[in-house]
Order: sequence, then structure tokens, then C-alpha cells
Amino acid sequence: YDGVQYGPEHNIQGLKFETKLFWLINAAAGGSLGGSVDWGAFSGDDKSLLIDYIKVEGFNWSTALPRINIANTSDPNAATKLEAETHHAMSGMQAENCVEGGQNLGWIDALPDGTGDWVQWDINVPVEGDWKLEQRNAVNNGGASAGFRVRVDGTQVASGSIPNTGGWQNWATSSTNSFHLTAGNHTLQWQATTSGQNLNWVRLVKQQAASCNDYVKNQGETNIDCGGPCGPCPSCSNGVKDSFDQLDWFESNVDCGGPCPACSGPGAGVGSTLQAESAHPGNQSGTQLENGGTTVGFFDQGDWLRFSGINMSTLNGIRLRAAGANSGGVLQVRSGSLTGLILAEYTMQATGGWTTWAERDVVFTATDSWTSGDLYLIGKSGTGIMNIDYLTLLTKDNSAGGGNGFPVSIPNPSFVSGTSGWSTYFNNGGSFTTVAGGSNNWGRITVPAVTSPAVRWHQQLYQTQVSDGGTYTLKAWFHGTSSPKTIDCFIEMNGGAYTNYALQTVTSTGSSNWVQCNVTSSAIPAGQSFKFGVRGGDTTATYDVDDFELINN
Repeated sequence: YDGVQYGPEHNIQGLKFETKLFWLINAAAGGSLGGSVDWGAFSGDDKSLLIDYIKVEGFNWSTALPRINIANTSDPNAATKLEAETHHAMSGMQAENCVEGGQNLGWIDALPDGTGDWVQWDINVPVEGDWKLEQRNAVNNGGASAGFRVRVDGTQVASGSIPNTGGWQNWATSSTNSFHLTAGNHTLQWQATTSGQNLNWVRLVKQQAASCNDYVKNQGETNIDCGGPCGPCPSCSNGVKDSFDQLDWFESNVDCGGPCPACSGPGAGVGSTLQAESAHPGNQSGTQLENGGTTVGFFDQGDWLRFSGINMSTLNGIRLRAAGANSGGVLQVRSGSLTGLILAEYTMQATGGWTTWAERDVVFTATDSWTSGDLYLIGKSGTGIMNIDYLTLLTKDNSAGGGNGFPVSIPNPSFVSGTSGWSTYFNNGGSFTTVAGGSNNWGRITVPAVTSPAVRWHQQLYQTQVSDGGTYTLKAWFHGTSSPKTIDCFIEMNGGAYTNYALQTVTSTGSSNWVQCNVTSSAIPAGQSFKFGVRGGDTTATYDVDDFELINN
């Protein structure tokens, strides 16, 4: 070598010297192995090529890395990680120390036509089937994503892009779509199609045999029963197993890629329970899974969860199973998008610990008419707002005392006296207890006979502040524990001489017969504290009350 170069040096490493020399020269003219011919490298009418020197260094393949078995012998479906620096062949990349331990490959470049640096491994696939490639990358591409392709035995089987991670050592894991591999020896190649990325490792993961219920399977899920109208599908192929395998609540024209047709079905309706972790992955921001992937935690300001396919046309609230050591954090519920209609805001009350679970009811102050839309839980303020196990979609239950009863605008549908504004007043022998009723409690009140309006306040149940003013309608369901029993529903302004008073007397015909009372007040000024509730009727009575609704007309 005389020190004079005609062009940049091409350093091709790890290539077995099994091909003819002229093929190597032509490949070098293209800039890299596998690249297209760069005709600009030739000169003159005869398109001659100036070669400075060719240096071929020997390599002892008897001491080289053995072919990698991608699964252990005891479990042919297990994944084996392929460290980038332990490749069998590579072009254009350089190894460097990695903050996650060991080394990664960096200085990865690509031409504008998508021909980029590459790394490959000789692998042995133990069983035929569908596989996907997981990879660990850092992308620092001026805010843009970085592209790649995957080849097996020279045939492209997958491609995609990796979002920007914000630094050369900020690592994120992603995966490709599944592709089919036969058992035996193969060459696996990963190639960059854009610059600005590092590679730490890749691994092949065997996909489990798919089984599809309801004709559909959402991306990343197998054996999911959407609870919709679609019939069973006996043989769906190309399924991808989700990390936590949670229920998908909306069937939306999703085809699993096999012989079964796509099917659409209704959104989740009232009474449906949505597991919080079903928002992972892809339908959340900022939160983390806990307790083996069964709950969602680290819910802070700016974080959010999204639940799709929700029927909101009859939805008046949600019931959260939540836990938290802090009070004061605010959860916001929105419809449609992160900036959509605000349905409600809820201020968290501590439960006593991050794994001390309690139901927390969030009453909607606005409603949407969508029969299928997205429901968002958003951290409005606070750090460590709450952990969430699940939420139940609720509305008014016209059967009362059963199912999922829910008040329109009064908190505490579980009917626990002394919380969320509920209170009882007795000075003549009355009593209050809470009765468990499946998923919904109700109140049981024993009161003496009421012979005069002057003592009706003894049976007051609730007192609240009117923020908007106007007329209000009270609805409540009740039944007597023995029949027949009468009861009075009332609304009146607090502290007045029965001002704005409205009263209705209804009669229950049996202990299993729930009856609704409906009473509307005259105008109540804004800012006025007032009380409403029920009082005893014609005799000393024990009766149950449930499902209060207070409606601003």
C-alpha cells in the first residue's frame, strides 16, 4: 500500500471467503455487501474501475462463534437474546460500551435509498411456526424515528420504524409483526434503513398457537372473548399473545389474519367491568403495571388511561376500585379524547395504603351520546394520585336495590352514612344501617310514626350546597321490610320555615316491591344550603331506600 487512495476504504468484516474475488470487487463498488452497483464509481467510456488494493485477512472459523440455537432444548418456544456485539457478520457498525451492561453496536448509518449498515447471526430454529423479532434500540435522529428491516436467508420478513428515544443510550424495546420460520438453520440479518440509531440486542420469540373467540382478535391478544355477538372461530392463525392477555371490550372489524372473518360488535355497556391494565400497552401514558400486571400504578399529573368502545349513551358514572396513600390528587374523566368533554372530576381520598383497596364513585356532571367511544382517565393534578384495579360503568338502575344502582349527581351510592355528605338525624328513637346488596348497598332506616310536619327533619338524610340555583327534582326508590308501608320524599331549604318545601307520599305493597318517589321543589337560590331525603310515614316503620337522584331542572 503506497498511501495514495482513490476513494474511501470499504471495510467488510466477518464474511466467509466462499465467494469469488470478482464478486467482492463488484460489491465494493456498490459501497457495501448487498448494495446496488454505484455506477459513479466507474470512469471512462469503458466504465473501468480503479482498484487501489484488496486486502484479505484470514479468519479461523474453527474458533468462531457457533451457530446460535434460539431456544433451549427443554422449551422450544423459549426466546434467546442475540447480543448485537456477538454477531457472526457485520458491516459498517462499531461496538461501544452500553449503560445497560456489555456492549451495543453504534455508528449505524444508511444511504438515502434505505441501504444501511447491517448485522447478522447464524441461528438454529428448533420448531416451525410463527415468530416475531424483539429488539432493543436507542434512537437519536433529530426527533425523527429510525427505520429497519429484517431478512431471513436473504428474504425480507419484517420492517418498521422505531420512535425517537431522545439519546444514544436511552433504550426502548419494540417488536415486529410475526413471520413464519421453518425448523433448522437460518441466517438472520438486521439492517438499518435510516441513520441515527444504536442496537443493543434482538431476540426471536415463538408465538403461541392462536385460538380466537368471537371471530376477532385484537393486535397482541389471543383467546380473548369480547362478549359480543360473534360466534366461535375454530382455527385462527397468526395470533400474537399479549403480555397480560386482558379482556378487550370492543369488537371493531379486527381480523386476526387467519381463515376467520372480521366481526364488529357493540361497545361496553352499563355494568361492564374494565380492568385497568387492559389499557396497557398502547392505551396509556406515564402509568406502570404493578402486582404482576394486574393493577395500574404511578398515576400522576399528566398521565392517562384510555378505554375504547364505551357505550356512553346511558352512562352516568364510574365506580373505581382504587388504592392510595395520598389525598388531594385530582382525577379527570373525559370523553372522546384527551381534550374532549369533561364528564367528571374526582378528588382522591386516601384509603390507607397503596394496596388497601376501596371503591370510589365518580358521578358524571356531563353526559355524552356516543354509543361507542373512548373514555379517558387523566391525572389532572397531584403525584401518586391513586392505584387502579378496575372500573365499573354505572347508570341509574330502575329496578332499585339490585344491579348497579347509581345516583345522577349525589356522591356515595354505596349509601354509607357519615361520608360524602350523607347524614341522618334522629332524636326520637330512629336508627340507620347499611344493607349489603350484591354490588350495590342500600340504606335501612327505622323511624317512628310521623304525625306532624314539624318533626320531619328528624329523618333528614342529606344536606348539600346548591351551586347553580333553580328548581330541583328528587327521585328515590324504597320498599318496606313488611307491607304495606308509606314513606314521604321531601326537599326544602335548610334553616327556613319549610321554605321551598315539596313532599310526596308513596306506598310500598311488599318487601320485594321497590317503588320510586318523584318530587320537585320550587326555585332555590344559588349558594343556598338545602336538605332532602325521606321520612317515615303513617306508622313506626323499617324501610329501605336506594338510588337517590338529584336533578337540577
